[in-house]
Amino acid sequence: MFLKDFLVKAFPILSRREETTAVGLDWNGSEIRVVEVLKGHSKPKIVHCYVGSFEDPPEIAVKKGLTLANISSTSVRASIAGEGVIVRYLKLPPMKKEEIPTALSFELEKYIPYKESEVILDYQFIGETRDKKIHLLIVAARRNLIQSLIDSYQQAKLHLTLIDVAGFAVCNALFFNQIHKNANEAIGVIHVNKELTTVNVLKQNAGYFSRDISIGESQMQSDAALLVDLANEVRYSFDYYESQWSDSVKKVYVNGKLSPSLLEPFQKALGLETSFWDPTLAFEIGEDIPKKDFEKMKPHLHLALGLAIRNIHDRN
Repeated sequence: MFLKDFLVKAFPILSRREETTAVGLDWNGSEIRVVEVLKGHSKPKIVHCYVGSFEDPPEIAVKKGLTLANISSTSVRASIAGEGVIVRYLKLPPMKKEEIPTALSFELEKYIPYKESEVILDYQFIGETRDKKIHLLIVAARRNLIQSLIDSYQQAKLHLTLIDVAGFAVCNALFFNQIHKNANEAIGVIHVNKELTTVNVLKQNAGYFSRDISIGESQMQSDAALLVDLANEVRYSFDYYESQWSDSVKKVYVNGKLSPSLLEPFQKALGLETSFWDPTLAFEIGEDIPKKDFEKMKPHLHLALGLAIRNIHDRN
């Protein structure tokens, strides 16, 4: 569905090594969620995982997390989000696919507030709309953001094999676990992280809308009124999607450690069924992972698992 490996040409260091397992690492500045998934099975197997908090610099914290998870691999997958990442969905007039790059060159200034030399830019053809317009996904990431991430992992003597957009990774986990069965319905996928909430609208296994909202777990824990503010911002996002696509969101899926407290205000503000979802349904669980510990960890593993399953199974 989403862009795959669009950073590799600009940053060849990301080209993947041969991996027997894939390690997804979700680090938000104070909390780490890491999983190691074994490849080559009919169902991928979670063999190691860990969720914890550290106040260390990234290069130290990620090594601690991997050690506590008993992960020996030095190849990991990480994500980016926030100001330095721009995701846009466009509708362009009917044209041949080979004409898209030229058409985009005239449109990008409207959507990307950076110089072309400052970003890594790519697009993906999603399909045609009913009126034959071209449906495109555009992603731009600041070069300095990517380089900073690579440098911090190199300091930890780790090799980054993939960098994904955080919201995309969460959506891939939702698809992989086959959480929503009716692909013809538009759904909202809300990923609440420490400082940021990402809203995606999906339909027919493709993206139609993406937005970052500057309200996260840390703000809401200190100000409960922001729960309602966040729900209202999500409502505005859905209204925009509906105005652009003449369609309405039918159901909402939310994840993040504050999800239980979000369900009621979301349902009230949105008037839609809102539910938490299990990101581990499509996985086998390793024998060495204590069941009691895993039950506590799995509500926090959506992003890490979304990173780990990228490109390792036919269902990606």
